[in-house]
Amino acid sequence: MGYEPEDLPWEVPLIELGLDSLMAVRIKNRVEYDFDLPPIQLTAVRDANLYAVEKLIEYAIDHRDEVEQL
Repeated sequence: MGYEPEDLPWEVPLIELGLDSLMAVRIKNRVEYDFDLPPIQLTAVRDANLYAVEKLIEYAIDHRDEVEQL
């Protein structure tokens, strides 16, 4: 996407920042691996902004059992 992490605009949807499907899959897989989470819906990452992704990850961590059942 060409941004330094500290320069990413948190309010802009990731897809508008240049996120493509391959990057979305990489991010999704990395988040699932790093946080030992059950699979996350790809559209939840691709269509969201960084604030929404942060909330999704926090929710998934705090409610692992619920997320596994989805």
